[in-house]
Amino acid sequence: MKFRPLNVTTVQKKASILGPSPIVFDLMKISIRFSPTLVATMCLVLQNSALSGADVGPEQIFLKDYKPRSIYKIPQTRIEKARFSAIDVHSHDYGRTKEEVERWVQTMDAVGLEKTIILSGATGKKFDDAVARYGTFSNRFTVWCGIDYTELDQPGFGPAAVAELERCRQAHGKKRKSPPAGIRSPLKILGPQVR
Repeated sequence: MKFRPLNVTTVQKKASILGPSPIVFDLMKISIRFSPTLVATMCLVLQNSALSGADVGPEQIFLKDYKPRSIYKIPQTRIEKARFSAIDVHSHDYGRTKEEVERWVQTMDAVGLEKTIILSGATGKKFDDAVARYGTFSNRFTVWCGIDYTELDQPGFGPAAVAELERCRQAHGKKRKSPPAGIRSPLKILGPQVR
């Protein structure tokens, strides 16, 4: 079997003609499907490494150097900011200082985020410190506490964990006269199971 060297331009032209359909090679009655974009990219990588004359190992290939160019000539739209404000419902305690929290708020303003929910996973003093750090922007951040699992296998773990959740809610939660409809205390929900 004789193989012809692939010309990158030819592969790209074929890829643009074929569109999203795959290029199929039949080797020993086994069909292997490759997308046209993958074939064109691999040809470019192989051609560049062959032309440079240097052996390029995997430790020398960086994602930051990968800058693919689209073979499709279609208009592109970059959306920098959402038309309507959004809420980020899953973030973590990334702001370690008040300055970092202020920069976070500036970024939120730039991209159109109205509020961020911080899932801190913290309890006790660590949770209290996180609430204090984000407290300046309490209208922009809501910090949720976690559950301390360090004494999971000890007797009394359940009531202690629920008590800490209640403490966090009472100390830092939104002040309401009564819980909204459908919301009940964890102690009432779990009842005798946690005692």
